[in-house]
Amino acid sequence: MKATRFYTLLALLLMASRLFAYDFDAICSTGQTLYYNINDDGVSVTVTYPCYGGQNNYYSGYEMPQGDLTIPDSVEYQGVTYAVTKIGAHAFYGCYSLGAATLPNTLVEIGSYAFHGTNPNGYGHHLVIPDSVIIVGSEAFSWVSVHELTIGESVQNIGYHAFDCSNLKIIHYNATHCNDVVSPPFGSSKNRNRSINTLTIGENVEYIPAKLFYCFDDLACDVVIPNSVTRIGEQAFFDANITSVVIGDGCVEIGEWAFFNTHYLTSLKLGTGLKAIEESAFNSSGIEGDLVLPDSLEYVGYAAFYDNNLTSVHIGPCVSFMDS
Repeated sequence: MKATRFYTLLALLLMASRLFAYDFDAICSTGQTLYYNINDDGVSVTVTYPCYGGQNNYYSGYEMPQGDLTIPDSVEYQGVTYAVTKIGAHAFYGCYSLGAATLPNTLVEIGSYAFHGTNPNGYGHHLVIPDSVIIVGSEAFSWVSVHELTIGESVQNIGYHAFDCSNLKIIHYNATHCNDVVSPPFGSSKNRNRSINTLTIGENVEYIPAKLFYCFDDLACDVVIPNSVTRIGEQAFFDANITSVVIGDGCVEIGEWAFFNTHYLTSLKLGTGLKAIEESAFNSSGIEGDLVLPDSLEYVGYAAFYDNNLTSVHIGPCVSFMDS
């Protein structure tokens, strides 16, 4: 009898925890009800979903937010004002009628699948990741209709397919020193209706992470690497469809396979500070005509310019080692 009562009580507790996945709720300036959990620091909150009903239903019994959304930078509860620093995993997962999302400058982290599948079929909007954000989780904005994307300066970690958006045309990349990505953040091009005609890299960016634009065949534009960039990571533009590249004078190293198989890279200008071009960096890239290697260059890796349409190559006096 006691055992039966114990398990009944346990079941009720589990049901209660399932029903309420948040500490409190509040209506934001754009009219939607948002749900919050108070963080361990006691002074900030995470935007979350209200209830998990199974099978990716995070609004079981609740109305999904609709329309354009502005997430506040702070929220008051029981006389205490909390800073909004995180958007939790799955916070708006599957909210198909959600429109453009404006994110606060207090935000530090955007969790995995946070906006997955929101407004997948609309024309798209300008999504701005604020400069305060450090982490963008896996598939945070996958299957979201975004026309223009700005990635803030403080972003250090970008998860798998984080920006696998539909209708994307313009990217502004400003992360000054983002860590290498494990899997391509822009995902695949299947059924995304994307054609990136503009990519700008901010003047404060110091490093282009490995695999940042890996296999991003929708990236079909000219690329200018500013003077602030000192290194381009391995496979950074691997198999992208970029048409020309200008590399600033501050870049000292181009990583292995960085521009491999970029198909249509007919024009390449290398900076005057370059010291190393690693293995297969421009292998099968489609470069045509004359190629001038800067006098600063000291190392050219194996097959760095293999299988291009070069008519001549100027090799500077400082190259001390060149693999065959």
